[in-house]
Amino acid sequence: MSGSSSAQALSISDGTFNSGDWTDELILDSSGSASYTVSQLSVGGNPSAYRETVHSWPMGSNIGVAHLQANATYDPSDQGPLLSVGFSMDLFNEDEGIPSDLVAYDFLVRQGSTYYASSGTSISDTSVWTPFSATGLVPSDFAKIAGPGPDNPDFSISGSELQFGYLSRNSSVGSFPPLASGIDNWSVSGEADALPVPAVSPRWILFLVFTLALGGIVALRLPRSFASTP
Repeated sequence: MSGSSSAQALSISDGTFNSGDWTDELILDSSGSASYTVSQLSVGGNPSAYRETVHSWPMGSNIGVAHLQANATYDPSDQGPLLSVGFSMDLFNEDEGIPSDLVAYDFLVRQGSTYYASSGTSISDTSVWTPFSATGLVPSDFAKIAGPGPDNPDFSISGSELQFGYLSRNSSVGSFPPLASGIDNWSVSGEADALPVPAVSPRWILFLVFTLALGGIVALRLPRSFASTP
C-alpha cells in the first residue's frame, strides 16, 4: 500500500510592504546603466500603504527588477511537492499618459540562484488600482529569466527551496523620463501534497501478521510459570 496525506495549503500575503520584508535585485539590464528605486509609501495604496518602483533606463534597452518577499518561501523537499501556485496583486501606473509608458509586472519564483517569471500583466493604461491574478500555475508556466538553472522551476520533492515575489520590467525604442508604478495586496497561494507515505509490501504485512499470531500461539502453549513473569 502507498499514498500521501491530504493536501496542505500554501498562503502568504503582504499589503504593508515593510522594507525589511522585501529584497530587490536588478537582474535584467541590457545597457549596463539601468537603475531603479523602491519605496514604501504609507498613503495612496489600496487602501493605505503600497510599494512604489521607479525604473530608469537608456533608449533602446531594457530593465528588469526582481522583488522577493523574505517570508514567502516553500521547500518541496521538506514540505511536500507543490501541485500548482496562484498569485494576485493590485497594480497602479503613476505615470499613465506618458508616451511609451508601458510597465510590466510578472509573477516571480526564485529557486537557487535562478529566477523564473510567469506571464504577467502590463499596466500602461491602469491609472487606478486594478487587481490582477492567476491560478493553477505549474512549472511549465514559468520561464527562466536569469541564472544558471534549468528552463523551468522544480516543484517536485526533488526541488530545492522556492521563494516568491514579482518582477517589474520595462523596455523601449524611444526615450522618456523614469517611470513610476505601484503594487499593493500581493499574495501567493497554492496546493501542496505532503510527503508520500512509504509503500508497504503486502508480503511484509502477511509476514508481520503471521509473526504476531505465532507469538500468541507460543505464549498460550507455555506453562504458566514461563508464560508470565512475577
